[in-house]
Amino acid sequence: MSRLPLIPVTAAALMLAGCTAGPLKDSPDPIDDQPPASIDAIPALFLGTWDANAESCGWESSNGRVLIERQTLTYYESVARVQTIQQPQPNAIRLDLAFTGEGQTWDKTLTLALSPSGNELTFKDPGIARYTLTRCRR
Repeated sequence: MSRLPLIPVTAAALMLAGCTAGPLKDSPDPIDDQPPASIDAIPALFLGTWDANAESCGWESSNGRVLIERQTLTYYESVARVQTIQQPQPNAIRLDLAFTGEGQTWDKTLTLALSPSGNELTFKDPGIARYTLTRCRR
């Protein structure tokens, strides 16, 4: 009676056990493994003046106001210059920003997500809870 070596037989059995006809239920979607697209400027959908609500849009000195341009975000007392932009979804961007204001400098990453109507913009700031601003009409 001949005996097969245990290690090669066991290895072959384990390899065959991993073969299936379709994708595994717990396997990640290959699209999820792709890094978000890097882009050169903030997309037009995000540009404009945003504030806490429609009423405060009329106040030039509103401390909740932010003006979003292609490469900058201008707040009441600070300016953020875009370092990198990624767009993980058509309605969301992730910004690496270099801030200056009141004699200080700091870096921060923000994620901005547009509402389906395009009239609300939610800021996801790792150091602060989410907050939503309203698009100001001119």
